[in-house]
Amino acid sequence: MKIPYLFLLATLLLAPLAHADTDSVTAGTSDWSFVIAPYAWLAGTGGTITTDGVDQDFDLSFEDILDMTTGGFQIYTQARYKRFFVAFDGTWARLGDGEELLGGRIDFTVDQTIAEVQLGYRIAGPNFSASSPDAAAFVPWGVELDAYLGVRYWRTDISLNVDLPGVPPLIPPVQVSGSGTDDWYEPLIGARFRVGLTPTVGMSVFGNVGGFGIGDAADLTWTATLNVDWQFGQRWGVAFGWRTQSVEESSGSGVERNGSEILTTGPIVGFIYRF
Repeated sequence: MKIPYLFLLATLLLAPLAHADTDSVTAGTSDWSFVIAPYAWLAGTGGTITTDGVDQDFDLSFEDILDMTTGGFQIYTQARYKRFFVAFDGTWARLGDGEELLGGRIDFTVDQTIAEVQLGYRIAGPNFSASSPDAAAFVPWGVELDAYLGVRYWRTDISLNVDLPGVPPLIPPVQVSGSGTDDWYEPLIGARFRVGLTPTVGMSVFGNVGGFGIGDAADLTWTATLNVDWQFGQRWGVAFGWRTQSVEESSGSGVERNGSEILTTGPIVGFIYRF
């Protein structure tokens, strides 16, 4: 029965991908360029959850998570003006599980929303201004280096339904429905480095660090991704790679200690459209 892990999984399915080749080609007629990139992170997850000083390990494959997923969507968008850019990375996922028990049923549902906003600057590489001589195409073996600050919002909505017939007259029937919401904001800082291997193929390394225990945020979160991207045509591209994310949080001590150390890792794939 996977119900105890649904809350944990909901906090893990989030994932930026489309930093891949998001701006190696521009429309060439404006200082502005735009990117839309839907993607999927095919990850498994594992780690340790601590409740009242007791540690519990868990390990779930991508297939386990997929079995519990009833809906989801991930997208990255970016607007760039010369060397400045603003980006949005959003994830929504719904997971659910249920099991028959003592002639009744227990059902559990989690809705997870994660929204990230980035404000960044191109430190090195083409700026894709209409007046820039390197705006029309990416130079093989050229490099791009972006840095950004951002804010990530996490929201988790949980619902539980219990319907047990009991054993009259000894045990009365049990019918319970409940729901709850947990949400928080966390700051982050990140960077992206890309090198062009050919005029249409590039490799990117990017990541961010966030949380820092500010407010209700996690003590530390970090993400690292390696991508290979391929551009076909003037506007379309695909990207694939591997992404790893870590979330660490804790509070209290001794028998009152609560927290988690969770590592999520797996391949990512997405489509990129530029205009």
